Amino acid sequence: MPVKCLVCDLVFVVADDSMGQRVTCPGCGASFLAEPLAKSSLGTAEAPLSLDDAIPLPPVPVPPPVAAPKSPFRSGLKLGLVLLLTVASMTAVYVAFQYGAGEISDSAWQLFEPEDGRCRVLMPGTPEEIATADGKRFAVERRFADVRFEFGWQDVATTDFDVFARRYGEELAKRRGGTNPTMATVKFGGYDAKDITVETERGPWVERIILVPSKPRSRVFALGVGGPAVTPESGAVQKFFLSLQLRVPRE
Repeated sequence: MPVKCLVCDLVFVVADDSMGQRVTCPGCGASFLAEPLAKSSLGTAEAPLSLDDAIPLPPVPVPPPVAAPKSPFRSGLKLGLVLLLTVASMTAVYVAFQYGAGEISDSAWQLFEPEDGRCRVLMPGTPEEIATADGKRFAVERRFADVRFEFGWQDVATTDFDVFARRYGEELAKRRGGTNPTMATVKFGGYDAKDITVETERGPWVERIILVPSKPRSRVFALGVGGPAVTPESGAVQKFFLSLQLRVPRE
């Protein structure tokens, strides 16, 4: 039913059961008692609009969602994580294939000249002196390559190098907890030398002993390498053995 606001004269439609009840004007917000108005008493301009006469409005276009701008921090973090995972994967592969391989990088070798040794030799790291019954002995442990290097000497009275070498090989096998020592005769700078190989639980132990005759006692130098991947022909073994420089006067 149409009603007319008593304050602003706005004509609007209310429900039939609102007649005689207090209603609120949608125009000015005034509250009054609704009384019916005859259509004949309403002017054309005052006639309330019906839903049938309303002109439909065009639909309001909904803008597409706008993607949030990419944060340079998030992009950098994502790239950093990808690089980190790549490096970790490559490192894992390298470790899997290189651990225990017995290979030593060129940058690890350094010249070692022991006091009163009258010699010098390349060793893959700073050696530590180890206790021996006679003479001197130094060692370097390369844990990643799983290989150990030892160098030293002892002064002996014997001149029969073959007898000394056999006894030395037996003692070496006991000292290393190995068996089946094998021996090969080699020459080193004009001196007599023996390459002794002993099988141990950690792998082969290869040791070269060199007899340098002198007075009053001869000197025997020893260079040993041990590890799972060690052989007399290994690159690290040969580099170690051939690096020895002697300054002991010959007999």
